[in-house]
Amino acid sequence: MQKIIPIFIGSIVLITHPASAQQDSGSTASQAAIQAYLEQQRQSSSHFGSMAQMQVDVQYGDFLDALSRGASHREEVESILTEVISERGEMSSQATRGQITPEQLAQISSYEYLRNRLSSLLNSTELQLLDSRQDGMAEEQLRKTYLDQMNRVSPEITEPNRRIVLNVLIKHMLFQGNNSDYRNQVTAEELVQQQLLSLSDARVEFQEIFVGEQLELVIQYLNELRSNLFLNQSMNN
Repeated sequence: MQKIIPIFIGSIVLITHPASAQQDSGSTASQAAIQAYLEQQRQSSSHFGSMAQMQVDVQYGDFLDALSRGASHREEVESILTEVISERGEMSSQATRGQITPEQLAQISSYEYLRNRLSSLLNSTELQLLDSRQDGMAEEQLRKTYLDQMNRVSPEITEPNRRIVLNVLIKHMLFQGNNSDYRNQVTAEELVQQQLLSLSDARVEFQEIFVGEQLELVIQYLNELRSNLFLNQSMNN
């Protein structure tokens, strides 16, 4: 009969077995798997860091250039920006694998999260600069989104009329949307309701501008936007 030797370490009891070659082999394989996983994580982190740095250069280069409190201050701000964008990339990857919830991803992806991370480094003037830049980005992104949808839903709208449609929509839809204090005070459902009202106001204005087929195409496009808002509302309920 083989002898089992107990080894006491504090309150933990480990059992060793003289014939443990198979266990040692399993342990070696397990350690190799752990090392491979850690190396994969390091490579993934490095990848997200490199991508984040490039994104900071493209999206925030003008903002960083506008900072006027020395190179060290710029480096601190740039470091936080890179860290946040890298975190977003990592958590987005985790979300696709079901490792975090959509709510957690939405939180770290929000502008408020980025602003809070930078608030201890930026003075009031720099925060205003960041806010105004964010508003400009929101308008640019909204224009692109609306134009893509218009091209898909009502491609027959003429080019001059497209510019008019975009300008009117931006005027109505960003009236409240670019106010961060307002966004923080309302629920998602209330924000959707506000946007529906804004679309109704835009519709009234379009009826005063367009006639005939072009008006029908614009209304068709507005109905698509309205349907999308109702869809978003149902998903939030």
